[in-house]
Amino acid sequence: MQAIDFPSLAGLAMRRLGWSPDIFWAATPADMRMAMGTGASQLRAALKPDELEALMRRFPDHPVDDKGPATP
Repeated sequence: MQAIDFPSLAGLAMRRLGWSPDIFWAATPADMRMAMGTGASQLRAALKPDELEALMRRFPDHPVDDKGPATP
C-alpha cells in the first residue's frame, strides 16, 4: 500500500479548491477526485443518456400525474 501525503493533499485542496481544513478532513477520496476533475469522465462514462432518462422517470423531482407536473 502506498503512503498518502496528507500535508500536500491538504495544501492542494486549500490553494486550488479553496477548502478549509474542516472541509478537507470531512471529504472522501471520491470527493477529492471529483473536485479536482479527475472523476468526472468516469462518471459520464458510467451513466448513458438513456439510463439518465430512465432514472429521471423513476425518481422525478416533482410527482407527475395524468394532468401534468405537480406544483411544489
